Amino acid sequence: ILRSSNPYLAFARAVAIFAPADPAPQGVHATAIVAGDATLGEGASVGPFAVIESGARIGARVRIASHVTIGRGVAMGDDCRIGAHVSIHARVSLGHRVVMQDGAVAGSEGFGYAPRGDGTHEHIVQAGAVVIEDDVEIGALTAIDRPAVGETRIAAGTKIDNLVQIAHGVRVGRNVLLAAQTGIAGSTTIEDGVALGGQVGVTGHVTVGKGVQAAAKTGITGDVKAGMVVAGYPSDEIQSWRKSHAALRRMPQLRERIRQLEEKVEELLARLQTPGSGPQA
Repeated sequence: ILRSSNPYLAFARAVAIFAPADPAPQGVHATAIVAGDATLGEGASVGPFAVIESGARIGARVRIASHVTIGRGVAMGDDCRIGAHVSIHARVSLGHRVVMQDGAVAGSEGFGYAPRGDGTHEHIVQAGAVVIEDDVEIGALTAIDRPAVGETRIAAGTKIDNLVQIAHGVRVGRNVLLAAQTGIAGSTTIEDGVALGGQVGVTGHVTVGKGVQAAAKTGITGDVKAGMVVAGYPSDEIQSWRKSHAALRRMPQLRERIRQLEEKVEELLARLQTPGSGPQA
């Protein structure tokens, strides 16, 4: 009998023992293109058709899969794993042990346009940076945009699912969990320990406080205080939302009940207005 105070954690570690990762390929594949002034740490591997541009610095034991593009001047720490077709653009830095799954993008240009006044829009160059700290994991086809100024930052230990959009200037705290198809608009702050369920939407320029939990499909349109559990659109404290939702589900029956009461009231009024229908002496 095996006993553990944290069985799920024990299970995760047991799986890692019995299903170890494939051994890393060694060196640079013949079809990869690595700039002459890019640096690769000891034990790093670069897969077929990958491109590493000028000035990039790749840490030790990094595994770069096929068709990856790493932009000019990118800095990457040790023991990172970069999946196939990942794009890491200029002005992006990654810490140690960062994982980016297939098709993820870091440093794409943020969605920034200035109205010209004639119905058209002027593109705003996104000249800022993206910083991804240690032990961050980023799911497939997730995009993390760089801002016009300043930085977009993902703090240490955060785990991001597939198909997540993190807009320009967003700051995500430590040990945050972002489930699939979550979208966070520009200049929003997600504080430490937040957990956002699938398809949560967060508007721009707000703060989601430390430890907040949001149920799937929640729409966050304003600041959320630390420790709250929220649901619905617009977001509400979850117990309040459940009561409102329960009432909404009963709406057809309530409407029918109101209709019946209205008919009874109209009938009584009609009787009162008919001569001789009132109370008898």
